Parts: sequence; structure tokens; C-alpha cells
Amino acid sequence: MKKAAIICLSAVSATLTDWSAWAECSSTCGLGTTKRTRECTGNEKICAIQKLEELKICDKGACCLDWSEWSSCCLNNAEDRILRTRARKGKCESTFEAQPCLQEPLNGIRTDLKEDFEICAESDPTPVHFKKSDFEKL
Repeated sequence: MKKAAIICLSAVSATLTDWSAWAECSSTCGLGTTKRTRECTGNEKICAIQKLEELKICDKGACCLDWSEWSSCCLNNAEDRILRTRARKGKCESTFEAQPCLQEPLNGIRTDLKEDFEICAESDPTPVHFKKSDFEKL
């Protein structure tokens, strides 16, 4: 009799494996999804009610965003030039551009122009922020 009880008990049991590692993100930049899985062995009816897959959002950082507006002309002391700059965030080939406002270096008679311009900022400290609408399409 004990043997029959064991057979009945094993017929309704199921075993879950450990969760797999999280898969690669579905996106190379921006938002994507990743998943992990586990397997269930044993009774198919019990396996059908078990959670065998988990999904979560992954963030690979901003994709290449549009260029900012050109800055006002400013003095770049390192190059001794008056120039303007623009930048873009994300995974881009180029994230910073500079364009001269005057074509020649500020030497000789043009040195007095240095006083008319602010010194250029070294970098843009503005962080990238996500909005709720960035997530709504998922």
C-alpha cells in the first residue's frame, strides 16, 4: 500500500530548475527587453501553472540623439580661437563638434577680440532624462 501512495504522489509532483542567467538585451541602445527561463519536469498540469519565463526592461543608454543647437561664439583658450560648439548624447560616431566663428588664430591685431567673448564651457553636464512616454510603447 505504501508503494501505491508513492506512485500517486510522484504522478502529481513537479520540479523546477533554477532560473537561467538573464539573456542579452534585445536592443543595442535605448530600451529593450531581456528574459530568463526555467524548466519544469514532472506532471504537465502542474507545470502549466508555474512561471517559466520572466521579462524585464533593460536600458542600453541613449541611442544617437539629435544635435543640440549651436552655442554662442566663445573663446577657446587652448586653441586661441573664437568658436561655437554643439553636442549630442548617446551612442554616436561623433558626439561633439566645434566650428570657428573667425577663420584665423587670434594673434597680432585680433588679440583684443578675446575680451569680447566668454570662455567656452569644457563639457555639457546636463544628464539624459527619460520620460514616461519613452516607456509607453513597450
